[in-house]
Amino acid sequence: MKTILTPAAGSDSDVANFETALAAARPLGAHLEFLHIRISPNEAARYTPHLDFAPGAALHEALEAIADADKARSVAAARHVRDFCRRHGIGLGDGLAPQGGVSAAWCEEADDAVGRLMRHARHNDLIVLGRAAHRDSLPDDLIEQLLIGCGRPVLLTAPKLRPSLLGTVMVCWQETAQAARALGAALPLLAKSDRVLIVRVDDGSSAPEDVVAIARYLAWHGIEAQT
Repeated sequence: MKTILTPAAGSDSDVANFETALAAARPLGAHLEFLHIRISPNEAARYTPHLDFAPGAALHEALEAIADADKARSVAAARHVRDFCRRHGIGLGDGLAPQGGVSAAWCEEADDAVGRLMRHARHNDLIVLGRAAHRDSLPDDLIEQLLIGCGRPVLLTAPKLRPSLLGTVMVCWQETAQAARALGAALPLLAKSDRVLIVRVDDGSSAPEDVVAIARYLAWHGIEAQT
């Protein structure tokens, strides 16, 4: 796990997303790919409630307001990334950091936000994303679309920042393909964790021996886990 995609929205959620991405990147010496996508008023209008019912003049004013908001978000996103990298001493460029340290790059593109985000997600090992408090001109089911369509693991930012992601890590096990894929994707982070705990709920979907088998599987990867 060496490249982590971190969308920069230009909103208050950026700080939590960036800090979470850095917490994942540091133990792995990974690269942070910051991405901002500028959204045209026509594209944003599709996800703006009740805009279809606005009359001519009101519609024009609404589209202008959307365009102004998008410009403001773009300026804020670039500033948030620069300030974050400066604060943490991370070089912002296209090259790799020396001796496996954390590096970062900035990318800004325009239009087809979901399609572009999906493409960039497929080109990275991990996506760090927060649950937006408001739409930011994006669809409500963006996270679900990424989970289903990008083929990469998605790490959702917690509302409260934690200094480390890798103290005690709980693996919630169920005998499903989704759980197996999630466990496989998390192996690099589990290997760096202080303690790994495997937990199952006795709901009939798995048996006690299943978590024992998972602990044995993790042991082959040098990860000591409790069940």
